[in-house]
Amino acid sequence: MQIVFICSPGNPTGAVTPLAEFKQLIALADEHDFIIASDECYSELYLDENTPPPGLLQACAELGRDDYRRCVVFHSLSKRSNLPGLRSGFVAGDADLLAPFKRYRTYHGCAMSQPLQHASIAAWQDEAHVRANRDAYREKFSAVTDVLAPVMDFPTPEASFYLWPAVPGGDDIAFTQRLFSEQHVSVLPGSLMGRPGQNGLNPGAGRLRLALVAELEPTLEAAKRLRQLIERDSPLKTTKGGSMLTLYMIHNCDTCRKARKALDDKALMYKTHDLRKDGLSAALLEHILNRVPLVEVINKRSKTWRDLSDEEKDYDANSARQLLLQHPTLLKRPLLELDDGTIMIGYRDGDYDTLSG
Repeated sequence: MQIVFICSPGNPTGAVTPLAEFKQLIALADEHDFIIASDECYSELYLDENTPPPGLLQACAELGRDDYRRCVVFHSLSKRSNLPGLRSGFVAGDADLLAPFKRYRTYHGCAMSQPLQHASIAAWQDEAHVRANRDAYREKFSAVTDVLAPVMDFPTPEASFYLWPAVPGGDDIAFTQRLFSEQHVSVLPGSLMGRPGQNGLNPGAGRLRLALVAELEPTLEAAKRLRQLIERDSPLKTTKGGSMLTLYMIHNCDTCRKARKALDDKALMYKTHDLRKDGLSAALLEHILNRVPLVEVINKRSKTWRDLSDEEKDYDANSARQLLLQHPTLLKRPLLELDDGTIMIGYRDGDYDTLSG
């Protein structure tokens, strides 16, 4: 192996490579003598303003690898500044690798015109518009998630500007064709972004890549049309009591996703309340505790619980309420509220088999 290409933040999942994995990859490069080429063009588009994605050269710096040996990174204005047509970017890293790359680029690349060079300088030197760009993407992610989360399953991205939802029915090509012909919305079928591995499976099959690059209004309209197509194919029904169920959950929780899939498979109508995003009010907490004993709703296996101090863990009934209000993710999840007010705690396969429309 001569070179390994990586992309972080990733396209299309928005996943971010942890700093520890960059360091492991550098150790492997030293052991097996290969180059690491890291595409980091999405590195300035991230959802948590306080947690920018780490990069390959950052890992080198922490390792004291000041010559960045075997490491190069690629950056571009196309994502951070919404300037894909400018074709302005840079490569940085190992000087011994960049010298022949520069020579190659000189004879095989196209020079930028002087006006575009000046425009590039202005864009690279300004950070205010990049922060505004991140704010705009956060607003779009929030709005689109509100529309699609009840009908599609997708991981919450850490960065980039994509959503990567699973397609109802699993045929991403057919769904993409219908979405365009019936709802006039263009998306990219996930199976075209991958190829079958040794196990015969294409990791992109059954998913869509949704690029939230348009302004908020058309992006939100596209999300609504996508949902309309799904709901047209899968009419929902209420339970025997004629009511809509309520699922208290966290969007990016594996158990919650399984619970939602079980409800979707039975075509039951339900609404979701995301404890992390929508929060937990005192009134809602009392509503839950009027139906479920306090001792049963605190999740002592969660990371939130592990991060609490010993003093916080030594709670009584009153302090436990305050603890839950401060840390909504301490609630066991999912919590499914039925027609009669009963709340089912957690989910295991078969738990919802008795529910019917």
